[in-house]
Amino acid sequence: MRPLRLEMKAFGPYASGQALDFSEINGRSLFLIHGPTGAGKSTILDAICFALYGESSGGDRAVRHLRSDHASPSEATEVIFDFRLAGQEYRIQRRPEQEVSKKRGAGLVRVKPEAHIWKARESGDGRQFDLVQSGWSRVTDFVEGLVGFSKDQFRQVMMIPQGRFRELLTAGSGARQAILEVLFQTAFYRRVEGELKAAAKSLADEAQERRRRQQAILEQWEVESGDQLLEKARAKEVKIKELRAKEELARRVDEEARERLENARKIAEKLKELTQARAAVEALEKEAKRFNDQRSRLARARKAAALVEAALSVSKRTKEAGEAELKCEKARARLKLATETRVK
Repeated sequence: MRPLRLEMKAFGPYASGQALDFSEINGRSLFLIHGPTGAGKSTILDAICFALYGESSGGDRAVRHLRSDHASPSEATEVIFDFRLAGQEYRIQRRPEQEVSKKRGAGLVRVKPEAHIWKARESGDGRQFDLVQSGWSRVTDFVEGLVGFSKDQFRQVMMIPQGRFRELLTAGSGARQAILEVLFQTAFYRRVEGELKAAAKSLADEAQERRRRQQAILEQWEVESGDQLLEKARAKEVKIKELRAKEELARRVDEEARERLENARKIAEKLKELTQARAAVEALEKEAKRFNDQRSRLARARKAAALVEAALSVSKRTKEAGEAELKCEKARARLKLATETRVK
């Protein structure tokens, strides 16, 4: 972040307006703010931190105490800060909660805090500022996301409160450590260190437990090192592959045997059907033979019946012929008699 311009009104020791143009530094990376005690050096840092985060640089002065005691009641406390970050220029304005003169009538009125932040852009009419965010906490949140530091981190990394270096130089080792802890807020790092130690101990315990389990596994497999265990595992893997191959072969043989058994069952069923068919054929042949015998007897019976009828007819005709012959003899006798009688 590079400061460009800081304007303070009724802020700290500055009863009226005071503007600082940092562009006069001409891009120098380092510059010094100096002056006698009480001249307002820390107020500049307070104003920058107040504009960005709504608090003083040291965090030990309340916002209501930042208003100048010498300011006129008609003059509102205000800080406007222009800065550049990542190639973009911004302007931020803050007014704390304060009592100022009423616009109409006598007396004071308490006004609510205000905060705004704009983003600069170049246009045909020159530089313009577009409002980005408004509201005390919303502007603070936007600045934290923009700068990447919270107010505490910003004070710790970017600003060192006045008077702490003198305490640091004159203090003993123990007090110096305490000052450094307060100055750089190392409680967080102690907590991180404690957590890291606890994590390291947990990892060491886990590693020891793993080594114990590893030794137990080595003893179980009757080997002395991981390489031997690996070699043994590889041999087991080869053996498993061989067993799997044999299992696959046995499975195929079993499938073929099952297939042959199924075919045999089908053949047995066909043979059974064939046997049943043959038995049926034999039964039919026997039945046919019996039928043929009966048909032969029937034919012979029919022939015999025809002969009986013929014999009866011949006998009848013979009888009739005998009777006719007898009648004929009788007729001849009567004819002879009649003839003889006529002659006489």
